[in-house]
Amino acid sequence: MILATTGCHTYYGCDEDHDDDDRPPVTRRDAGPPDARVADPDAGDASCVVDGDCAPGRRCDEGVCSPADRCESDGDCDAGLVCDHRGTCVPPSGCRGNADCDTGEVCVEGACRPVDDTCANDLECGPDHGCIDNACRPRCDDATDCDAGFECSSGLCVPADECETSAECPDGEHCVDTRCVAPCTDDAACAPGEICTAGWCRPDVSPRPFCTSDADCAAGHPCVDGLCRTTCESGTDEECQRADVHLVTCATTRTGLRLCLTHREASPECVTRSDCDAGEACVDATCR
Repeated sequence: MILATTGCHTYYGCDEDHDDDDRPPVTRRDAGPPDARVADPDAGDASCVVDGDCAPGRRCDEGVCSPADRCESDGDCDAGLVCDHRGTCVPPSGCRGNADCDTGEVCVEGACRPVDDTCANDLECGPDHGCIDNACRPRCDDATDCDAGFECSSGLCVPADECETSAECPDGEHCVDTRCVAPCTDDAACAPGEICTAGWCRPDVSPRPFCTSDADCAAGHPCVDGLCRTTCESGTDEECQRADVHLVTCATTRTGLRLCLTHREASPECVTRSDCDAGEACVDATCR
């Protein structure tokens, strides 16, 4: 199997100089024998929905698998095309990395989202999840704690390469950027814990608010962006440190309130994966 060497094709391929040898092997689900969704390499009339329904060297063109150039990187393809995970030149679909999104947006689960609508640290993800690359992911000790199609990395369940073509996916799912996903028109069509993102059922990785109003918090602690906060009316760090040793800084936030912040909130090493070196992820505001 040819894997592209540039561009963000998978969770582990978001850095253009990332070495393919560092990527985990494709994990095949128990999907049974290949079916008619994947074209025979010598056939040109197989029906398809996405490029992953076709064999390597073919792309989905108006519902039919058609011949396409092979590639090892985006530079091998004609203008307007990218090298997908099958080593095939195809039109871009969705985002592959933050570089594909507008300023102030990040690429999460194949779609560009405003960075303010994603998590920045573990506090915003609730007790059973952690924040990695602006996505709230379930915590894990090892791979057995994660659902099919995910592996345990940095203590969190992150997407794993699980398919090259749709033949490796369960019936009714398609291979999109090495992930087996089901089509959808709204959230109701997706399984619990998933939402409809850009036409595909994807894990809900949105921040998980602890509170929705001040009434959910202890007296004197306002609910700000889903978290119960400690205020510091004096504007001094000492006021915060007297309240909690983990609250090190008093800062005026975008809400206009003076709030006590943890060290990682006040001085994050990273906000997105783009702030980290190649091969690193942004985990709880720290490059790892």
